[in-house]
Amino acid sequence: MQSITIKWYGPYNLERVHLSNQASENGIYIISRVWGTKESLLYIGRTKRQFQQRLKEHNYWLTQYRGQIKVRLGRIEGNTIPEDLLADAESLLIILTETV
Repeated sequence: MQSITIKWYGPYNLERVHLSNQASENGIYIISRVWGTKESLLYIGRTKRQFQQRLKEHNYWLTQYRGQIKVRLGRIEGNTIPEDLLADAESLLIILTETV
C-alpha cells in the first residue's frame, strides 16, 4: 500500500494565485467560491503541469460566479508520484467532500 502526503497552501484569490511560490508546481488543487459568509466547493482537480497553467484553463467557467474565487494548492511531498496514485488522491478528496 502506498501513501502520499499533501501539503496545502492558500487560500489564494484566483487573480493572485500566480504570485504564490507554489504556482509553478503541480499536484492537487481545490477551487471554491466565497459569497457573503459562506464558502462553497466548486472543483477539485489534479495536474502534472504547473498550477498556474492549469488554473487558466478554468477561467471560462469561473467568470460565471459572483463572489470571490479562492484556490488552495496541494503540493505532493516526496519524489515523483505516479499518475494513478495522484488520480486516487483526487478521487478520495472528491468522495470525502461529498460525504460532509
